[in-house]
Amino acid sequence: MITGVTLAVSESSATAARAAIAEAGRRGIPVACVINHRPALGGDVAALIGLLEGSDIVIGSHEDLVGLFGDARSGRQRLIGDGLDDREIVITDGARAATVITAGGSWSQPVPAGEVRNAAGAGDALAGAYLAARLTGRAPAEALAPAVAAASISVGRDGCAASYPSAVEVEAALDTLPERASAITTGA
Repeated sequence: MITGVTLAVSESSATAARAAIAEAGRRGIPVACVINHRPALGGDVAALIGLLEGSDIVIGSHEDLVGLFGDARSGRQRLIGDGLDDREIVITDGARAATVITAGGSWSQPVPAGEVRNAAGAGDALAGAYLAARLTGRAPAEALAPAVAAASISVGRDGCAASYPSAVEVEAALDTLPERASAITTGA
């Protein structure tokens, strides 16, 4: 997994990320990219967009898309391009439903209502839970539910990494979700 922060924090981390991506490509290993666009860090926006367009799984927020592409709709369109093939795009939008878009369709997962104490770790909690669910064989639509559950737990806690829930907590929280992921028409 690579993030926009990895590319922006230093030239050495960007070089390491590019080397890891190249090695993954040689070995046939899928690449996941969490957008994490942080304009204050600087970084090469074109390089980040290129990474996103070449990644197998892209995870980001509505704000990330607006920051990179000017608006979320054109950002989604750019990431989808001529088609997704085996790619997956996961987009969050705060308290609104999260969405996963694949060549096979689009699904949304509503976010449960709850107190937001600190959202600093929510995106990373979501990304980690989504990728963990995919690695255990869950389909994209099925992986969205634990991802949203993890983020929902995270925002109710203080701290960034300290807010990440355990796998047991995430599985228990699945029953608190408003409904399971449902197919939607996104108009891409």
